[in-house]
This record gives sequence, structure tokens and C-alpha cells, in this order.
Amino acid sequence: MCYRLVAEEEELQQKLNSVHMYIDVGRKAELFQTNMVSLLAKLGFHASPRAEGFAFFPGKEEGWKQLPSIRLTRAESAFSVTVHASDNLTTYNASAVHSTPAGVYEQVMRGVGEIERLYKEYGKKAAHLSVTKP
Repeated sequence: MCYRLVAEEEELQQKLNSVHMYIDVGRKAELFQTNMVSLLAKLGFHASPRAEGFAFFPGKEEGWKQLPSIRLTRAESAFSVTVHASDNLTTYNASAVHSTPAGVYEQVMRGVGEIERLYKEYGKKAAHLSVTKP
């Protein structure tokens, strides 16, 4: 593989690694979680329940499970969002879903952008709000 492509993949992986969001919404936790799942479903993300929250994959095909996903972790009324498995953003893995690393990155970041909007909406009355992204 060409050095330029590897460097591009690494840059996109680092950007995905920099996504960190935290919010404590207090008594609005159930509504916040429902709104986030609904919002990402409207964008075409597939919600997969996890013990700690959800994994959101940009597509339903099996190949998406080998690519980065948005992770929502819940601890009572506090939620954190990160991107999981960013190092799996490779040309090979993206080709399994007929995409490119840049295409997958754009899909994940579109979801992250909408989550940020939801965080800011709820952040007006939240106990704590923190958003870090590229």
C-alpha cells in the first residue's frame, strides 16, 4: 500500500480518537438516551445494545462491525460518547462495505456532529457538559 494512503488512514484514525463527549443530564437521562438513539437511527445508524450503553454502526451489513463505531456509555444520568475501534479504519475494512476510509470517516463524523448538537441542546440545563472533537 502507498505511504500516502497509510498516512491518510492514520490521520483519520487520530481524528476519530479525539472524539470525547460527556454530559450529566440529571432526571432527563431516559429522554436523552431515547432521543440519541432516535436521532442516530434517522441518520441510518444501526443501534446495538451493550451492557454499558450502545454501539452505533453507520450501516447494518456485517462489514460495518469491523469498522469504527460511535459508543454511548451511560452511568445513571451521565453519558459519554467516544469512537470505538478507530484503528480499524483501513482501506481493506472500508472496502468490505463498498466505501473508503474517508467515506466511513465522514459517516461517523456526521453522527458525531448530530450528537454534539443534542449535547448542546441538553447542555443548557446539564450539571456538566464537555465536548472535544476534531
